[in-house]
Amino acid sequence: MNVVQEIQRINAKEIQIGIDGSEDTSWHSEYKNSAYIFIGGLLPKITEGDLLCVFSQYGEPSDLHLVRDKEGKSMGFGFLAYEDQRSTILAVDNLNSIKIGGRTIRVDHVKNYKPPEEKEGEPRRQTLLDLKLKEMKELRKKLKRQFKEEHRLKKEQRAKHKRPEAPSSPAAESSQSSPVKKVREPSAPPFRPVKREPPMARPEKPAPRPEKQQKLGAFDLPEPRSAGKPKLVSGAFD
Repeated sequence: MNVVQEIQRINAKEIQIGIDGSEDTSWHSEYKNSAYIFIGGLLPKITEGDLLCVFSQYGEPSDLHLVRDKEGKSMGFGFLAYEDQRSTILAVDNLNSIKIGGRTIRVDHVKNYKPPEEKEGEPRRQTLLDLKLKEMKELRKKLKRQFKEEHRLKKEQRAKHKRPEAPSSPAAESSQSSPVKKVREPSAPPFRPVKREPPMARPEKPAPRPEKQQKLGAFDLPEPRSAGKPKLVSGAFD
């Protein structure tokens, strides 16, 4: 608690003098090469997701290490890194001495911090990628439950608004109970190709008959001969 109060006192003094936290004369400039902050005084029930919800309002976290014992129980402190080092100044100035879960926490700079290396046999440390994947799985489960609930409500509403069936008459029941005969639909006649007869030959024209010579009667004159050169008949006057 003394460290928390000391940080508050220094910040109040700099505000009174008019020193900006980003200036070289500020006490924050001593930690300008470190993007990590220390978070202490946490309750054992606080998880990595809770810390991300609180500390992401002042910058994008790039790493988070909540220290746990061999049994996996939180030891009440951890280290968080920001992508932008200037976010550490905002976090220390605004989140130091706040209460999470009813307990006052301490937020301070870290000068030289290196993430611990994983050893064989020890549980794997959760990274931000693991936390994001975990959050995505929980969100998918939540959406699935919500979708099932909406589907169930819509199904109940459709059942309520469904019209009741009219009571059936005895004739209808008897007709339903009796087997229905299937009416055979008339099928189209099979296709039969039409045989076409060859075209009839045209009758040939009969040959013209020879004209009969008419017999000359007693008073009929013979037809005149065609004009030609008169034949000379040698006679007695020659």
